[in-house]
Amino acid sequence: MILVVGDDRTTRDLIGALLKKAGHEIMEAADGDFAYMQATVSKPDLIILDIMMPGLDGYDVLSRLRHDPDTWEIPVVVLTAYAVLEEVSKSISLGAVEVISKPCKPEEIVNAIRANLPTASR
Repeated sequence: MILVVGDDRTTRDLIGALLKKAGHEIMEAADGDFAYMQATVSKPDLIILDIMMPGLDGYDVLSRLRHDPDTWEIPVVVLTAYAVLEEVSKSISLGAVEVISKPCKPEEIVNAIRANLPTASR
């Protein structure tokens, strides 16, 4: 199960369709609070996390996930429209396994999932 997090419905729908076509089950969250709750309850195999969201942003979600003993091992792939060096460094330092710059090609997302999805979940 992959949790797709972002406040933009169109982006969530596109990523969701791409992942379903690749054979993955998905869950969605439109904001950081719901994403964190979903992660703690459902324990997804991987999270695709947008950074810029109102309220609890992606950095806050990532930090909470990494400090929670129940979620600290879930791989998180960050999607951001602001993939400048500082943003990438901050994401990685908070525990993201990969950072993808938006807009991106579908194969970038598929490749990131292949590279970071735990073996048992593939």
